[in-house]
Amino acid sequence: MGRESKPNALPTLVAKAYPSRDMDDEQNLPDGAFPLPFRSIVEHLPVIVYVDAWDAPVPQTLYISPNVQDMLGYPPELYLEPGQRWLETVHPDDLASMKAELAICSSSGRPYELHYRFLHPDGREIWVRDRATPYRDPETGEGRWMGALEDVTARVEAEHAHALSTIQYETLLENLPVVVYETDPDDDRSTRYMNRTIEDLLGYTMEEWLDQEDMWIEVLHPDDRERELAAHDLASATGDPWEREYRLIGAEGQVVWVRDQAVLLRDADGVPTRWQGVMADITAEKEAQLALAAAHEELEFRVRARTAALQETNELMGIEIAERQRAEEERLRAEQQLGHILDNVPAVVYLWQTRESDDGTFSSFITPKIAEMLGYSPAEWADGGWRNRLHPHDRDRVNDAAHRSIEEGVPFQMEYRYLARDGRVVWVVDHAVLQQRNAVGETLLFEGVMMNVTALHEAEEKAAEAQGRFRTLVERGPAIHYSYALRSWDPPHVELEYVSPQLNDVLGVTADAWIDDPMAWFAMIHPDDRDAMLAASRYTWQTGEPWISEYRILAADGRVVWLADRGHCVERDDQGRPTRFLGAIADVTDRRERLAELEAELEMLRAIIDVAPAVSWSETVDRRAGTTRYTYLSPETEAMVGIAPAELLAEPASFPRLVHPDDRARVVETNRRSEVTGEWEDTYRILRPDGEVRWVHGRGRRIDGANPDLSAWYGVTIDVTAQVEAAQAAGLAPDSWAATPPRG
Repeated sequence: MGRESKPNALPTLVAKAYPSRDMDDEQNLPDGAFPLPFRSIVEHLPVIVYVDAWDAPVPQTLYISPNVQDMLGYPPELYLEPGQRWLETVHPDDLASMKAELAICSSSGRPYELHYRFLHPDGREIWVRDRATPYRDPETGEGRWMGALEDVTARVEAEHAHALSTIQYETLLENLPVVVYETDPDDDRSTRYMNRTIEDLLGYTMEEWLDQEDMWIEVLHPDDRERELAAHDLASATGDPWEREYRLIGAEGQVVWVRDQAVLLRDADGVPTRWQGVMADITAEKEAQLALAAAHEELEFRVRARTAALQETNELMGIEIAERQRAEEERLRAEQQLGHILDNVPAVVYLWQTRESDDGTFSSFITPKIAEMLGYSPAEWADGGWRNRLHPHDRDRVNDAAHRSIEEGVPFQMEYRYLARDGRVVWVVDHAVLQQRNAVGETLLFEGVMMNVTALHEAEEKAAEAQGRFRTLVERGPAIHYSYALRSWDPPHVELEYVSPQLNDVLGVTADAWIDDPMAWFAMIHPDDRDAMLAASRYTWQTGEPWISEYRILAADGRVVWLADRGHCVERDDQGRPTRFLGAIADVTDRRERLAELEAELEMLRAIIDVAPAVSWSETVDRRAGTTRYTYLSPETEAMVGIAPAELLAEPASFPRLVHPDDRARVVETNRRSEVTGEWEDTYRILRPDGEVRWVHGRGRRIDGANPDLSAWYGVTIDVTAQVEAAQAAGLAPDSWAATPPRG
């Protein structure tokens, strides 16, 4: 790109590249026009084609295709005008590296290739892949660059987004307040992944946990080890979810109670692949449970002992006064012991007198635990101001419940909040029952107990927050999520359990309409796709195999919407029949319309492609039959590979025998990756029947239809033998030209 514009240079160059073409018609065209079919080829390519002079005293652009304005936002005249003002459209951060690479390639004469950015007039950054090949005009000896600019913005942004998403997910996992892990389904429960919360829980580093295969077995509490290993073997054998509470020994010898929940994941063939789960620290909860149980047991024992002593005293009272005195002393000691238990039980025990007694007095009692729970002494609590210490948001409902207990004598049972002396919010569960009425039958005395459940509420709030985040992901994401149960198979009876609200956004249909009649979904499917989708659904209901389908559906407003629908079976009955399914639906209308436009454009250009110096091809893949067959090969095939297109079309799986044996393994790996990405690109050698070896570069894209078992590939293959040999002669490393094509 440079100073002088020579718009008629490209037809001349093309004519020299194709001497057999009749170029006489060019003289009847206006100045600056191109002879067909070359103009159609250039102007319909999805790249910007340009021709530059590289050894002229002043750099100059001889030609640039008119689609430069569609891609970069600037008219062709900017790039063709004298000077190099077009460099102002290159991103300033990339300009120096681009000019340096161009200078090196110009001096060495090797092909040029670089990724850099242009700045669109609307402020967008356009990433391009710029490839050019140098050559000399055989008549004038002038050096030329013939190149193409390919828009790769979507791919670069996707790579950046993927990297950012990976970092975000890793940060989220590493900061969760529970241990997240993955283990192998083996006897040692070898660890695949463990977040760093394990260090806070047990004191062992994540690296220690990952390096020692049987680490989990080693840190199991000796009293729990045999029981938990047996439970693990049973869960691994049945595949049932794992949910256990047991003890682990920390790095400093401390005993830690954990609640461990995990599910066994399987591959497509049902083979177990890994356990995935979480461990939560429940030591405080367990200690509270054990302490409360011990206190209850001790209290019951003392009550039984006291009752036995009193019975014995009654039997001997009339016989021996001294024995009665001894019994009284024993009773006093028992009461003192009961008082000690009440003072130390991990709960607040109290008496609540609702009105004056018959003699005009009030009785009150509360254990010293009130100071530990809320920071107030028993005397301060007995001043009658407990209602003022209620959390403002709970005050009305607690007072209403207390009033009802006073009026009706019903038990008082609530969970509510107090404000502690130090400002903390303390959740309590409060149980009180009526013990006494006055002479006229009014409620007089309740006996109650309050337990601190703040830790439990905080855990529930965290769980609710996590559930809310997951719900947000499901109901605000771009996909429609749904689940349904299959209640019978013949005839099929479907019960829809859930569908996310995006259904209405995409199709203008409420979830209620589908829930009331799930089979009505098939009535909404486009008539041309309905039978195939119904057959595919029945196959899934019979086998439970995952599905991936694309089909059309009629929205409420009459629009035709393309949907990508995928899901899998998550539950089976005791006979192995599928019973429950989960799925997700995405609106792919824009993509399908773009593909349709692309197919129409390809069809329009096929006549041109058939005579181009490249092999255009298409093939069909039948996954169920396991076959691959070419469906089209352009006439250039025989000139490139030495075999007629008809012979290759007649032979299923003819492609492998064309690939050079030394490149076959790598090309097979490219095929494997392309099944995931939907894109195929590689540079490799072919071995012609006459023994000649040629380097070629192929590129293709997969197009999936409504049938999940069938897909079509469309692509082009060009002969790059000269470029590769030039790169080899220049001493370039193989990885600089084998993985991606040379320029040109």
